[in-house]
Amino acid sequence: MGSKVLLYGVCGEEDRIQVSPYWIFRNEIKLIGSFAQTHCFERALTYLDEGVVRVKGLVTHRFKLEEYSLALAQLGDGKNLKIMIHPTD
Repeated sequence: MGSKVLLYGVCGEEDRIQVSPYWIFRNEIKLIGSFAQTHCFERALTYLDEGVVRVKGLVTHRFKLEEYSLALAQLGDGKNLKIMIHPTD
């Protein structure tokens, strides 16, 4: 109960979903929509390269894919970590 459902992505304007209003209010569901900006990646990379967007501290720890269980253990310690799992490191 009390869940959030995030609908994220790109779809056609004519696309539709069917959902029960009763299910939404009975289970206290919050429906949240988010639009994927498909034409902004190049500009975002430029902002990162030029330092317009500051990302220092955004990731506090990096782990290899093989270290996934170690990363989960670190998260379980309750520290304020921002972990990145990188498959090719």
